[in-house]
Amino acid sequence: MSAPTWALFALNSLLSFDKGVVVPVATQQALLRLVQRAWEQAPTAQGRNLALYAARGASVAQAMAWLQSPALEEEEMVAARKVALKRLQQRL
Repeated sequence: MSAPTWALFALNSLLSFDKGVVVPVATQQALLRLVQRAWEQAPTAQGRNLALYAARGASVAQAMAWLQSPALEEEEMVAARKVALKRLQQRL
């Protein structure tokens, strides 16, 4: 795994708990930009899945809009999007 992939993996681990890390509001926009860039540059489906999961820590409205925009066919990516959207809806 590359360093950016490890970083997304670590972030996802922290965000995965019900009472996990809360990303400060000031950082949420930057996180979404990072996640979008990771999605675009991911060389594997695993990297794109990590990006989808990491979006759950970003700004709610913008992250929800971004997560709903790509047409996904792979089951793993659809599942990752569902998890991220559910977490974002809980933050509303």
